[in-house]
Amino acid sequence: TPYRNPYTFDALLDQLPDHGELCVAIDLMGDQEYVSTRSIAVWNQSSNIEEVRERLKKVPAIFLFITSF
Repeated sequence: TPYRNPYTFDALLDQLPDHGELCVAIDLMGDQEYVSTRSIAVWNQSSNIEEVRERLKKVPAIFLFITSF
C-alpha cells in the first residue's frame, strides 16, 4: 500500500550501508513513472529526496537493493 512507501524508503536509507545501491521505481507504466538507481550515500545527499518521498505517498512503488556487507 502506498502509504507505507515513505517509511520503507527511509528504513532502507537508514539501514543499508553507504556503498549499497537502491533502485526506486514509482508508478511503473503510469503517467508519472519515475525510476532511479543510486548509491545510499548519493540518495542521502540528493537534492530531490523530499520530492521522491512525496511521490511515494501516492502510488505503488518497487524497491530493489544490492549490497555486500
